[in-house]
Amino acid sequence: METVRAMVIDPKNKETKVIELSAKPDYKEWKKLMGIDSPVDLVRLERFTGPDQEIVTGLIVDDEGLLKEENYYFLPEDYSSPLAGTVLLVSWDDECENGTLVDLVLPSGGIRWAKSDFKMAPELVFVDTTDQEKLN
Repeated sequence: METVRAMVIDPKNKETKVIELSAKPDYKEWKKLMGIDSPVDLVRLERFTGPDQEIVTGLIVDDEGLLKEENYYFLPEDYSSPLAGTVLLVSWDDECENGTLVDLVLPSGGIRWAKSDFKMAPELVFVDTTDQEKLN
């Protein structure tokens, strides 16, 4: 099995660790490393153009991470909002149709750790779409 270098970002312990991951997408492996059972999502951070390929570096995140009460946060530099929970920093060939990962290309920015008492309160607003006055 082919493996690639990736990085675990752990905001609870404020640490990062380089790891080996399967080059083929393996959601079960990702979720185990992240300590979650919810769906995952992908956050693109940066694109690198090389002579033979375009590499994208991004984060595999807990899709429900911001909704969890007990969580720890961090903010990647040059990204607009905090992210929650343990994530995987990975790279992939943007031209590859099967989603195969490649060895990690580190983004240019760093990470800012949130204070341990930092909390986010997502606000959900429901709109009655049958009431035209509220939509105008």
